[in-house]
Amino acid sequence: MGVGRLATDVVAVPGGATAPYTVPPAEGMRDVLAELGADSPVEVFEVLADASDVSNADAAVAAAVAAAREADTVVLIAGSLEGAEADAQHALISDVLAANPRTLVVLKTTDPSHVPSIGGAHTVIECFAPGQEDGHAVADALFGNVTPPANSLPPTPRSRSATG
Repeated sequence: MGVGRLATDVVAVPGGATAPYTVPPAEGMRDVLAELGADSPVEVFEVLADASDVSNADAAVAAAVAAAREADTVVLIAGSLEGAEADAQHALISDVLAANPRTLVVLKTTDPSHVPSIGGAHTVIECFAPGQEDGHAVADALFGNVTPPANSLPPTPRSRSATG
């Protein structure tokens, strides 16, 4: 699940470089699950895939929440958003966390971000500008194929005032 195209597109490669190929999160999850021999489905729900059209945000959040209730585990991809997208993201995270306590939130940002709705998440992973292997990097971390060193990443602020 993701707001905008966070679940189906790669976050821009740092410096504006063009990558020779990209692996979006949903594709990376499918690849890693197949490598592990799992046949778990990866369903994608996009809320505000077109940021200019906020009219369907409530219906998209409702569909995502209904799917979350039925899922064993939810991976929700969030990012640094503003305006209507931020409002939709807050609603999506809050409602999905209430529907399924086994929700993991993946933050895809390029700087410290204030996302107050992640407080009840089972797990939060921060992916600063993951680049062309975005999907594989996220999936490998989620499924334990790699173990990032402890305390090597900057902390995610708990309040807007903490972002300076």
